Amino acid sequence: MLTVNIYRGRWEHKNKYTEDLIAYLFRLGPQERRLDAMEVFAADELMKEPSLGQLVRQFTSALRAAILGDPLSGLQYVLQTALPQHPRVREFAKAHYELLFPRWAVICDRIATAYALGLRPGVTWLDVALLFNMIIEGCVVRARVETVQPTLSTGESLEAGAIIALLPSLLDIPPGKSVDSLYIVDHSF
Repeated sequence: MLTVNIYRGRWEHKNKYTEDLIAYLFRLGPQERRLDAMEVFAADELMKEPSLGQLVRQFTSALRAAILGDPLSGLQYVLQTALPQHPRVREFAKAHYELLFPRWAVICDRIATAYALGLRPGVTWLDVALLFNMIIEGCVVRARVETVQPTLSTGESLEAGAIIALLPSLLDIPPGKSVDSLYIVDHSF
């Protein structure tokens, strides 16, 4: 049982507690496991041969649920907001992004390859990962305080709608095609 004396013995000063809390919340293992799970999810969904639009909808829904179901992600956000200049918060947040973006870039590249899509000139897969991550992060923040999932006037979820709207400016989608009319060409995901 945790007592005041045990607490004080471990964390004599607030700073030591803060350092331990930051190290615990921002450890990379849970992020790596979430990325592994999302990669498996993408591969499993691709096996069902959905359209690209359907895959985006399913993927963003699963990712939002995974993030909202993880209590650590909410606490990470609180610390990043409350202590944005704290050196350890900055260090750990940077490490998260250095892990996240390249992994998401690979996942996005593999999905686009399955649909025989490439990037528009001047766009990189890291750009795509950064944009999609910012959309998801913003939607998750809003979802934490809303009782109903935010949707567009079409009924599309906010995150799926935003990503679907961005896709034509990032990928070389053939003229006259929509993301809902694109199906898998390469099954080697």
